[in-house]
Amino acid sequence: MLNWRGHRITYFGHSTFGLTTRNGQFALIDPWVTTNPRCPENLKKLARLDAIFLTHGHTDHMGDMLALAGQFKPKVVATFETYLWLESKQTGAQCLPANKGGSQKVGDFEIAMTNAFHSNSIEDKRTADLRRRGWRVRREASRWPDDLPRGRHLRFRRHEADSRTV
Repeated sequence: MLNWRGHRITYFGHSTFGLTTRNGQFALIDPWVTTNPRCPENLKKLARLDAIFLTHGHTDHMGDMLALAGQFKPKVVATFETYLWLESKQTGAQCLPANKGGSQKVGDFEIAMTNAFHSNSIEDKRTADLRRRGWRVRREASRWPDDLPRGRHLRFRRHEADSRTV
């Protein structure tokens, strides 16, 4: 834990960080807590959650998003597309859309959305259905996934000979 002028930053493992203001407000960046194998057991039970700042929709970043949003009803800041998906889940949390270059003030926190060279996807019923029907992720490069060079893409494909991209 980093204590800086009364503000604390706590590393929960992988991509998840907790931010506590000197006034006691608590936010999570990328709320993957309970099923995160890197998260220490003593951090898996939260006492409060005032805000969630979601960088993107991969499951290793938003793993407990819906459960925590439903339990604590925090303010949630996410990219516009992810915001629309979250709103459709009706968790009771107040969702706030953001886009690159924009900023939001949420309680004691002020955040800015910056550009990142990373993809965005949400594991939901549609992607699970695609997998059951034989669709799969095909790599455009021979490496997977951490050392995938910029500019390479992943595509859902039905068969190797089929060039349709979803």
